[in-house]
Amino acid sequence: MHMPSGPELLDRTAQAYDFYRFGGEQMTKDSSMLLRHLGKLGERPGHSQEKLYEATERLRISARMSKMIDTVIEQNDDNPLVTLCGKLAIAHFICQAEARSNLRPAPRVPGELPLQAGDFWLLELGKLMTTGVPRSKVHQCFENLSIISFNYDRSVEHFLPYALMTAYGMTLLEAQRIVSEHLRIVHPYGTIGRLPWQKGEGPDVAWGDENPWNMGNLINQIRTASELMRDTLKDRSRA
Repeated sequence: MHMPSGPELLDRTAQAYDFYRFGGEQMTKDSSMLLRHLGKLGERPGHSQEKLYEATERLRISARMSKMIDTVIEQNDDNPLVTLCGKLAIAHFICQAEARSNLRPAPRVPGELPLQAGDFWLLELGKLMTTGVPRSKVHQCFENLSIISFNYDRSVEHFLPYALMTAYGMTLLEAQRIVSEHLRIVHPYGTIGRLPWQKGEGPDVAWGDENPWNMGNLINQIRTASELMRDTLKDRSRA
């Protein structure tokens, strides 16, 4: 299951935001989708289309001197629209990676796992969690498990309910409820949003939705390294 690395995210973002090189008919699918999202963002107060395009061009040019998209965003912290466009690209490519990954939205055959083929670390995690734990004490699967994920995707959250279904013969709804209540997972840099069945009040997007309608809200769930550091310092000062 492949999710884009930091350098890959930056390279694909720079290519997709190269609006001035291509005409409308030659524009890539990524460029076209990002352009539509930018159009919606441009309807917000203070987000003119012209300023947004200038921000994407600043991000694209600055990418030549960096290896990570987070670094480019931080280097241009004087322009909040660069941050906005950078996070938009991150959200777009992570949604795309989830949709095209080996982890399907649902199994092809009911009762099977949603993995296409091969052995994956998620499968091994599921085995480690459930082996030796009786159905009557299924919550114990999570007692010695805490996960810190520095990725924006929700692979663990999406897979584990199917692991419980396979191991214990429970329904998907029951498995999702158990995972939602007992899984301890932290995403220091945020994610692209909640899965629809997860608890919380933030925006949600289904696994495999490559073009979510609420992309403008999903952007707000992503944090850069500098934002994480700033939030950490604020929390410490309040303690």
